[in-house]
Amino acid sequence: MSAGPSSQTKSTKVKTKKTSAYDRGFELHLDENGVKPTYSSQKPDLAELEEALEVNRTSLAPSTFLDGDFEKFRERNSRAKDETDVRETVMPTIVGPDPPYFTARNTVFGNLDSLTDGTIVVPKPDIYDGAVPKELDRTIRNQLAGHIVPSTMVDKPMAPNFFVEVKGPDGASAVAARQARYDGAIGARGMHSLQNHGREEPQYDGRPYTYTSTYQDSTLKLYAHHLTAPTTEGGQPEYHMTQVKGFDMTNDRETFVKGATAFRNARDLAKGHRDTFIQEANARASHGHAAELDEEE
Repeated sequence: MSAGPSSQTKSTKVKTKKTSAYDRGFELHLDENGVKPTYSSQKPDLAELEEALEVNRTSLAPSTFLDGDFEKFRERNSRAKDETDVRETVMPTIVGPDPPYFTARNTVFGNLDSLTDGTIVVPKPDIYDGAVPKELDRTIRNQLAGHIVPSTMVDKPMAPNFFVEVKGPDGASAVAARQARYDGAIGARGMHSLQNHGREEPQYDGRPYTYTSTYQDSTLKLYAHHLTAPTTEGGQPEYHMTQVKGFDMTNDRETFVKGATAFRNARDLAKGHRDTFIQEANARASHGHAAELDEEE
């Protein structure tokens, strides 16, 4: 006698929701996978970085960025109702006019190898800077794609190492900080892979080459990210996040200028780091290719 419909077993697929920065378990997950919070991160030597962040910019000189410009910024900040308003009407004043960076917004980093175990969502930074893909040797680009080519839209910025996360006035600064921590670790991993491509042994110099920024309720924060060698044989590197600066951008014009100066200088530094690593990786690849040709002859 065949079994009736009521006795048949139906198979069902259970979808597991991935953890995001909005979930309480996200921070613990990062920590357990070597992505350290600020309070337990190893602090690098910041003297050189802090000096570089304070270099004056002509775009923020008293004759260029006027008191009236600051008052307009204050008004836009007060009028902003949500994250989109902040990103589109508030951040441009901090970013400055026509910045010379290859930038993308709201990009899902769906092309990268998971930083942990694949159970958390992929990053989706509000703003990030990277390199033009064709600047890096194609072979290297393909070999390191899982660490430096963030989007399946492969013409988007590559080797990202400057990230911005913003929140609306009702948003949570803790969420922005967790997102920045995740972004920064992704960027630090990519910079380390570029820096060490073609080397026999990876180098861990303890210096930050990736920067993140958060903005919420008029507070701008800047962080530096670096990684250190695995603590166990065969283990993964550890990722560290250090707050470098913090500013109440609506306090007064002087504070705004200090914050915007640090922000813009950090972007310049990030570009300098990725450009240097790309040039050095290209040179090593070119040298290796030339050596192979010599051996064939």
